Amino acid sequence: MSHFLVSRWPAHFLARQLVGVAIWVAVGVAAAPAASAANPVTIKGFDGDGIDLVSFTPDGKKLLLVGYKNTYIHDMVTRKLSKVAIEGADKLRPTARLLSPDGAVLAAAQRDSLTTKVQAWDVNSGKSKLEFSLGPGGDLLAISGDGKRIAVGEMDQTAVAWKIRFWDLDSGEEDAGASLTIERFVSPVTAVYGASNKTLTILSHRRMFAGGRPTDKSEGIIAVWDLEKGAVRNSFAAYAPDKLLTRSYDLALSPDDTTIATSANDNQIQLWRSETGKCQAVLSGVKGGKNSYGGAVSEREVSHDVTFSPDGKLLAALSLTAYVSVFDVATGTKKAEFHNGLRQGRDGYQFGGSRGIAISPDNKFVAAGGATFVNMFALKSTRTAATKKEK
Repeated sequence: MSHFLVSRWPAHFLARQLVGVAIWVAVGVAAAPAASAANPVTIKGFDGDGIDLVSFTPDGKKLLLVGYKNTYIHDMVTRKLSKVAIEGADKLRPTARLLSPDGAVLAAAQRDSLTTKVQAWDVNSGKSKLEFSLGPGGDLLAISGDGKRIAVGEMDQTAVAWKIRFWDLDSGEEDAGASLTIERFVSPVTAVYGASNKTLTILSHRRMFAGGRPTDKSEGIIAVWDLEKGAVRNSFAAYAPDKLLTRSYDLALSPDDTTIATSANDNQIQLWRSETGKCQAVLSGVKGGKNSYGGAVSEREVSHDVTFSPDGKLLAALSLTAYVSVFDVATGTKKAEFHNGLRQGRDGYQFGGSRGIAISPDNKFVAAGGATFVNMFALKSTRTAATKKEK
């Protein structure tokens, strides 16, 4: 899912580029670069603008890359990189950003202790489409598949509860009658619209209590909301209580709305049936790797961005240690593994702020963002890893 929380970025960036040889071949309606695990196509030229959101257009002809101040469009046919300045981005310090499913709209939120400023732009022009302010919150953003509505989380501090409010992206007007109220002591982390735009799947943390007092632990909760009825259709626990698991989650919904993928810092990806809440598979084998200083990274310190391919057959995960893992959803086997870092000889890899991952519509490439670069890998590896299936 192309959803980025700024607080999850590493504080430093390292920038030594791995230069591969790009041989362009015809693929379907567009030409695409030859790439491999050893020699990915490396896209650069972002003027120090860290890339944290990546997305292919539905026709696969363009790769959208979002930095702090600009949007970049990589043409898959001509290999040219164009820059689109985001209007007013230099005045915004976002705590969350999100691309719409079709890549046409970019949204961002900047929050402080009292208010949240939300803004949305047209990706191709960089012009502002919408701007408004609301109460504190703002890390939760979701854009409908048709690009017409945006959902934003807002914290009601007096009630210790969250509300989800909705705005029309064309008119700029709020749909006041469509707000959702989440139960007390539950903090939403990320949300995704269903394919029909009639549901909103929300991953949250629920604070745990002992003896009537709050503890430092929480559990992951997934809730599928029916937007027409304004009620929860299905809710279930995604993770057992663990204070370490509150550090980071991500969620992705398959294109047919049947499967939910979640990740946390336990080095596993879990697949859930959205209608029943039953865990259908646990995908494992994601490496912890090394941090930027060459030190070992504990599995408990690794969290992942997750995204489905447009046809739902593949699932890709990108860890903060820059490992890219691609799984076959039907079998649960790992199809490919890459490192989205900068090669550092015998010392292994260095990486710089790996964020954002996307699979091309033809399932032939996976693109992963970095601090000052984007790597595009060919999905040709057949290596597999152990996968624990659950009945």
